[in-house]
Amino acid sequence: MTDPEARVTIVGELYDPDRTEFREGADWRLSTRGVELLIAMRRPGSQWIDAVHGHAGPARFALIQAPHLLLLAFRFGEVMRWNDQPWQAMHQRRMYPDYPVGLPELTPEQHLLIRIYLVDAASGILRGQGLVTWPPHFASAVRRAVDEHLAAADDDEAAGRELDELYTRYPTAADLVRHRALATCKGGQQ
Repeated sequence: MTDPEARVTIVGELYDPDRTEFREGADWRLSTRGVELLIAMRRPGSQWIDAVHGHAGPARFALIQAPHLLLLAFRFGEVMRWNDQPWQAMHQRRMYPDYPVGLPELTPEQHLLIRIYLVDAASGILRGQGLVTWPPHFASAVRRAVDEHLAAADDDEAAGRELDELYTRYPTAADLVRHRALATCKGGQQ
């Protein structure tokens, strides 16, 4: 992947000039440059594009913390129900070496900007993008959870067990949010 600060994302062009196919699902990256949420799906229709742009209702987010991983749950209005995606620093470092793990420095009153990208998994074409913010209480909760995660030893096997246990006990993302969310928020529009 090219340097994220130099990369320009244009709807209708390849999201990543080096890739023309993505695994369906989501991925989130936390860096000192900001937070990105990438959603890849095959041939997303206009309702999904509208949802990412914020035209289908508010974006909602929830943070779930386990000792060796974090999960971000997200929802876009009524179009995209709760989904979740795990995150581990070691995986981000391996997959995205150009993204230094961490979060931007913020004052306690600042919102954190989140860039959302919707990519056609079959072609790699960027179909939509949106900007929302996380309010200070949610950004602070994410920062604390990331700091705790970075202070702990990397243990991929333990993270796998924790994820399996969470998914066994809470079989849907909505269950995870309802019963395990450390913090929740409604994303603000930019």
